Amino acid sequence: RIMLAEVPTMAIEHVNIYQNTSILQDEVLAHRLGLIPIEVDPRKFEYVSDNKEEELNEKNTVVFTLCVKCEHNPKANNTSPPSERYLNDEVYSGALKWIPQGSQEAKFGKNGIKPV
Repeated sequence: RIMLAEVPTMAIEHVNIYQNTSILQDEVLAHRLGLIPIEVDPRKFEYVSDNKEEELNEKNTVVFTLCVKCEHNPKANNTSPPSERYLNDEVYSGALKWIPQGSQEAKFGKNGIKPV
């Protein structure tokens, strides 16, 4: 257990929600996003304390976007199971898209930072 606890990891901490039309409350969605580990070496970033005066920049921040819309499947009928009646009815961590900040793309590569 000690070995697992001492492994440095990165996860989503601050979430800005623009439009949430799902049945999940914003707080629950933000909490679930925070449980997703990010595949990147945390030693390549500077630690940000809780001091609000520190500016967030490319050396201490990773930015992701999540944009998924659930829609009716025009090819399905009313007797189809829900998984076939809707498109994008389930959202997985792969839907998170990394938005490189500053020189992060050069440092980590085009697909360098992603959720696990």
